[in-house]
Amino acid sequence: MPARKFSGLAALLQIDAERDALDVRAKAARAAAASELGEAVLDAVGPALAPAELAELLRAAQRLGMAQAMALLGGSPKARQQVAGSAATVGSGRANGAGNGADHAAH
Repeated sequence: MPARKFSGLAALLQIDAERDALDVRAKAARAAAASELGEAVLDAVGPALAPAELAELLRAAQRLGMAQAMALLGGSPKARQQVAGSAATVGSGRANGAGNGADHAAH
């Protein structure tokens, strides 16, 4: 009796090996990206902000959204216009970050 080939099983094993290799590559790429972003942040803020302050600032900006955060920080006129337009259409305190603790980060 001839030996039975399990091509489906072999394919699954190969895919698992490829997935593991991709995971290793993804972790390395993530570490490189984090390093690059960290360098950019350090170049931008230097010693002006402590790491904890920078982390708080980034969390607050994430909660607010990029357009509103840039407008509050004196960003581009386009960002200020977007925020003004969205605040007028939404009409609630939540649209400008009220009640979520983000308002103190802008001061």
